[in-house]
Amino acid sequence: MLEVVEIIKQMEQGYTKPYLCQADNQEEYVVKGASANGKGRICEWIAGHLGKKLDLPIPEFEIIDVPEYLISGDTDLIIEMGVGPAFASKYIPFTQEINHTLLASMRADQLRDIFIFDYWIKNEDRKFTSHGGNPNLLVDLSNQSLIVFDHNHAFDPEFNLEDFKSEHIGRNHWFQEQMDLLVIEELKAKMRSALTHLDDILNNIPQEWFSCSTVTSSLLDTIRANLEYFEDNQFWEALQ
Repeated sequence: MLEVVEIIKQMEQGYTKPYLCQADNQEEYVVKGASANGKGRICEWIAGHLGKKLDLPIPEFEIIDVPEYLISGDTDLIIEMGVGPAFASKYIPFTQEINHTLLASMRADQLRDIFIFDYWIKNEDRKFTSHGGNPNLLVDLSNQSLIVFDHNHAFDPEFNLEDFKSEHIGRNHWFQEQMDLLVIEELKAKMRSALTHLDDILNNIPQEWFSCSTVTSSLLDTIRANLEYFEDNQFWEALQ
């Protein structure tokens, strides 16, 4: 497991109060610790793996250990970072949050796949309308490519489908095109393939994350059931 050797700074954005850190492999990571709670980090871990299996541009991520000596005596770090395994996403410099101008130049098929991915994992936290929003998408300015991040709100039991369909950043790339059966079958094949890795993904979740009060005993069973629902025709009919 990687280990944090330096806490550089707190990131300017992020409800979960992540920190930019250097690891013992000399790479920099955006680290989500205690403020992201157990469920949030479990969701990040599962969604991140599944998203990468769907070929979405999610940064490389790891589980990283936060040693006690780095946060000792700092009340904010003790509360927000905590000790032990944390979720670490590879830091990508020179990025910009997506805006309407940049959005118009992004690949339509990629935005469509992000829409389906977020629907699959019940993630409403990628809203973007004419009034703005919180899209949780960055653009890598070195190559003008998308960066998909922030899945701690995935597998939301209060997921509102109507709000999702009207506010998700990729909605137009699903609803403005007539999705033929071939596209849907291709998406289903990718999702089916991704789920063959689910047991390994779940087995590699740190046990410490399950001790948080936000994690219920049925969480993983509920997540598995949600993910398998795409095989039901009603999953797709709800998007018509």
